[in-house]
Amino acid sequence: MTELMPSAVSPNVEVSSGIMTPGAERQPPLNARGTRIAATICYEDAWGSIGLATLGEAHLMVNVTNDAWFGDSTAAYQHLEIARMRSLEAGRYQMRVANDGITAIIDARGKVLARIERFKPAILKGKVVPYAGLTPYARVGNWPVVSSCFIFLALAVILRRRST
Repeated sequence: MTELMPSAVSPNVEVSSGIMTPGAERQPPLNARGTRIAATICYEDAWGSIGLATLGEAHLMVNVTNDAWFGDSTAAYQHLEIARMRSLEAGRYQMRVANDGITAIIDARGKVLARIERFKPAILKGKVVPYAGLTPYARVGNWPVVSSCFIFLALAVILRRRST
């Protein structure tokens, strides 16, 4: 058995941030043999609205995450629940890949079909089904909820002023 050790970074290596430039605000889905994939990195999946722009074109979702900073807490499980919600909202299968968190295949209804537990090196195999079309949430996003909150807030202010 071969034990792999991380290589040491040479003190002579300089990393310059001056050669990096941001990508376009709206990134198109990745193309994998004709299947278009909406990709998120780490906690971008915590906000459903981030991926809405590409869902009309994407067939699957992928989230690549580093859950190491959670340590041995329940936060990695919460992150999995967040990913499940994104699949349900989007109506898309999701492949969630975590370096030491929970790697999983989630169906379009948010059900975990297969998973690897934390801190268990393994390869997860399973099938995903590409989908097209948009769920009601993917069509309208957060606007109905945000608008309703403002309406209820305005009503509360009006009713409060009338009662005094």
